[in-house]
Amino acid sequence: MEIELLVTLAAWFLGGFVNIITGIGGNLVALPVMLLALDFGVAAVVACVVGILLGIMLVLRFWRFADARSVLWLSLGALPGLVAGVLCLKYLHIVWLEIFLGLVLIAFVAWEWFLEHRAVPSAPEEADSTKASCTQGTRPKPSGSARLLAIWGSISGLFSGVVGLGGIPLAVCVYLNHWDKNVARGILGVFFVLSVGLATGLDVAAGLVTEEVVHHSLAGIPGMLLGTLAGLPVAGRIPQRLFQRCLLVMVLLGAFSLLARAFLQP
Repeated sequence: MEIELLVTLAAWFLGGFVNIITGIGGNLVALPVMLLALDFGVAAVVACVVGILLGIMLVLRFWRFADARSVLWLSLGALPGLVAGVLCLKYLHIVWLEIFLGLVLIAFVAWEWFLEHRAVPSAPEEADSTKASCTQGTRPKPSGSARLLAIWGSISGLFSGVVGLGGIPLAVCVYLNHWDKNVARGILGVFFVLSVGLATGLDVAAGLVTEEVVHHSLAGIPGMLLGTLAGLPVAGRIPQRLFQRCLLVMVLLGAFSLLARAFLQP
């Protein structure tokens, strides 16, 4: 039991470190590590419980950059998307869906990598410093109409309902719209506190928060806090361009996670 708790602590140290830097990916990194020692049912509920605190840590650090309008439309869009995801689980073969989504995400990352390396770089350091000075002055606003934000929220809800990876579509949204790194972290932090909080409430109502879940959550929280503190200096210094690339890495990890689940499940 002690080894399992240590695995959970290590998993959330990694999750906290990644999450404070990119604004997403804490669960994506921590969950596979926890599965080395825990059943999926227990690990998934622990991910919800600790995931709320991941969002709270982002909010505490980047709340002043969060845009209430963006959070509102993302949240409104996520509700029908979540319902659609549950219906997909009922009527579609989940393995083929995971393979399809994984391949789409890999194709997206490959295409963006091709476009980036085909384009001629134009003083990235200068661009990053300009964005940094903008962040320190007037707060930058995220781009995207209310309709587009609601659509991205719906896609996130769909991914949450079907494969439990609602952060991946939002990483694509942030990447394509070139949101400032601090604005993205603030918005995603508030959004995930609301969405993961709702999921955790449903888990509690369904009686899924067992004694084992509580023990592993209590082991994961210190790891998450230490990982977050370790990642804070990196989060403050990471250039905007590198932040964008980290988002693509998170999308690629999500794709590999989907394909691994599809091909390895019995």
